[in-house]
Amino acid sequence: MTDRAQDVQAPDRRAQALKEGIELFNAGEFLAAHEAFEEGWLAAEGERARLLKGLLQASVCLYHLSRSNLKGAGSLYRGQRRLLGPLVHQTEQADIAALLDDMEGFVLPRLADGEASDCEAAAWPRIHLGTERAE
Repeated sequence: MTDRAQDVQAPDRRAQALKEGIELFNAGEFLAAHEAFEEGWLAAEGERARLLKGLLQASVCLYHLSRSNLKGAGSLYRGQRRLLGPLVHQTEQADIAALLDDMEGFVLPRLADGEASDCEAAAWPRIHLGTERAE
């Protein structure tokens, strides 16, 4: 494949990785979501790369939490906040403010309690598209 053909396909690959990653994340498939976001991140630059890396870290944070790895979850929680925080008002693809709020409300109490066993699937954070937050 020529460099020009790869350049044309890259935006499609990044968009598909974002869409697939969000679907997997919202289904609670955090490790698979990580893989999808990583594929897009490796092909992205700038703010798009920051978005995908932040979503990747949010995915792995929740994966670690689901496995009661509180140290890993805490580290990735801080990383995803650092990456996604500056993007709160800059992305149309996902409601980053809602995700950060949901992550904070879900992850921090479990880290503070030192207990991840009460993680019910319905309560896991979700990525909402655009600025519309699902109720």
